[in-house]
Amino acid sequence: MRTLRIVGALLALILVVMGCTKPAPEPTATAIAAATATPEAAEQPPTLVPTTTPEPADEDEAYPLPAPEQASQPTSDYPEPPQEPEQGAAMPRIDGTIDPVEYRHEKLVDDFVLRWSNDSEHLYVAMQGLTTGWISVGFDPENRMQGANYVVGAVIDGEAVIWDAFGMAPVGPNHPEDTELGGTTDVIAYAGAERDGLTLIEFQIPLDSGDAYDKALTVGETYAVLVALGSGDAFTAAHTWRAATEITLDAVE
Repeated sequence: MRTLRIVGALLALILVVMGCTKPAPEPTATAIAAATATPEAAEQPPTLVPTTTPEPADEDEAYPLPAPEQASQPTSDYPEPPQEPEQGAAMPRIDGTIDPVEYRHEKLVDDFVLRWSNDSEHLYVAMQGLTTGWISVGFDPENRMQGANYVVGAVIDGEAVIWDAFGMAPVGPNHPEDTELGGTTDVIAYAGAERDGLTLIEFQIPLDSGDAYDKALTVGETYAVLVALGSGDAFTAAHTWRAATEITLDAVE
């Protein structure tokens, strides 16, 4: 009897053990991937995918500034040269100063700078040279110095002076003032300045004054021009330098 009780107890224990134990589930793909992933991959955060469409930007908001590498850069370290005044622009002011775009034309002859503009009735000239004496220009000579209409200027004690003269001979000091020959001084306006060893004279003359000791000039034509620098302020002081060039007047109506 006692043996049967022991056998029955053992059977009951075996049934209890068999009823409580369940087979392990098959591993999932996720579990396998997690078990085989490297430590670096496991540390990376998951990628977030937005579930909603972002709102459009406010049209009133300012546009963002470009990144520094996208910002436009200057094409040159030097500024662009000034543009010439348009045809018909205001004529130069005769005030003893030069604006970069005041005159339509400019020529450099050694140490002499000649600038000019014209309209249908007048010629405007700025002459500047490396001298503290007089400075001059002679228009349309016929034979060397002869026949040229000279305008000679200087700055004396801070004031500009001007002489309207005429070439009477090919060479030598033979260009007296028009008034000595029975003509008139026909310089309409003039001004000047002297600084740092340079003399600047501006003047305005008529293209055709009607004076026999002036040369009539025609728009659109090219003329020979004599330029010179003097050794002193006196009208009779000898020149220290001279040269020849030419100018062309604008064809204006």
